[in-house]
Amino acid sequence: MTVPTVALIGGGVSAAALIDELASSLSLGQLRLRLAAQDLDRVEHLARHGRHLIAARRGWSIEASRSTAEAVDGADVVVLMLRVGGLDARRADELLAQRHGLPGDEGLGAGGAANALRTLPVLDELAADLARLAPQATVLNLVAPSGSPPVCSSIGVSTPSASASFPG
Repeated sequence: MTVPTVALIGGGVSAAALIDELASSLSLGQLRLRLAAQDLDRVEHLARHGRHLIAARRGWSIEASRSTAEAVDGADVVVLMLRVGGLDARRADELLAQRHGLPGDEGLGAGGAANALRTLPVLDELAADLARLAPQATVLNLVAPSGSPPVCSSIGVSTPSASASFPG
């Protein structure tokens, strides 16, 4: 039996919370988690922290991947949690909208549009990797603006929600 593989793309501290939640709620005997983000040092640090969170789960492993392509290769589930430009870009997007008297939000209006313009090229590259390396993967899109039709169509998802099941 192959080990189910989940790729976590981005997420920063949210990835640690997700790892903890997976460890406490999934009853799988084996699971491989692959982490990828822009800063490899941070990914390696998060992987070390994650290994402590899953220490009691024999058969579970966490890998720090050097690229998103490496992380998604053969994955069963891919969780997208990236924020292109980080929190500084989110703040700039929200302030842009506010300067024009609009609600500041990374997923709506002017802020959402600025975020989408920055994020879509990255998602296009990731979608190509997914099509080539993990065509059967379930993709869970947590990228803002998540309900945006361009974001969903960029990654080949028809709705912003999905469910996943693991083999075995």
